[in-house]
Amino acid sequence: LHSYAKLLVRDVPFLQAVTGLLSRSCDQLSPRSCSMAAYSLGRLGVRGGVWQPLAARIRERIERHSPLNLALIAHGFGKVSARDDDGLLEGPLADAAVDVITGFTPKH
Repeated sequence: LHSYAKLLVRDVPFLQAVTGLLSRSCDQLSPRSCSMAAYSLGRLGVRGGVWQPLAARIRERIERHSPLNLALIAHGFGKVSARDDDGLLEGPLADAAVDVITGFTPKH
């Protein structure tokens, strides 16, 4: 999926199969897989029901995401204007981003 996104290949049958699989198995994804899926789906402009279960999984394990993962998730959700009902981007994602950069200073 990530390779398709990098090359901007929108193979509709493939994307339908992948989004169906992701919707059913989001609860098994690692933090890295969640961020890659969000980034890739966003870059490819995929909309639909896959975003709600993905947001739920991200919210469950938000404290385990690295700063890069958080950035990829925000980018993916933003690309397709995906918003979940519980406000992932406004609440938990923003809070987690602030928490992981507390030690950052402009000298780094």
